[in-house]
Amino acid sequence: MSGSAGSLGTGDREGPVRNIVLLIAGACLFGGCAKVSHMEQLLTLKAAADEQSQIATNVDERDRKFDLMVAEAKAGTLDQYGNKRKIERVFGKPVYARKAAWGGPEAESWLYRYATEYFQADKIYLYFNTDGNLVRSEFLENKNGEVR
Repeated sequence: MSGSAGSLGTGDREGPVRNIVLLIAGACLFGGCAKVSHMEQLLTLKAAADEQSQIATNVDERDRKFDLMVAEAKAGTLDQYGNKRKIERVFGKPVYARKAAWGGPEAESWLYRYATEYFQADKIYLYFNTDGNLVRSEFLENKNGEVR
């Protein structure tokens, strides 16, 4: 045995220490290469996760606004908003809007409901005249889980 007994890198321990260092260096080097070679896929997954998070936030916000609208409908105070612009500012865009045959070519009806509940959910229909003023509202409360 040459050198001092307690020093690393000499004698019988030189081979295993070198192997460990090379193993660690190789893992770092090849691990980094794997990340770089799959960077596009990783960025795509990250973007998809971010998008899902944004969708969940939008759904929560829409449902919160619909809860507010339901409270106004139950209190009979939806008419205080008066026109499409004010209603959209407070409650957001409707889930569905269409031209209505009952009030002429420019009359419209809007549907509001929870963002992810379709048939067995409360619904609010708003009806506007040709000037965009609210003429009536209809609150359909789903009490028994009926499909509507």
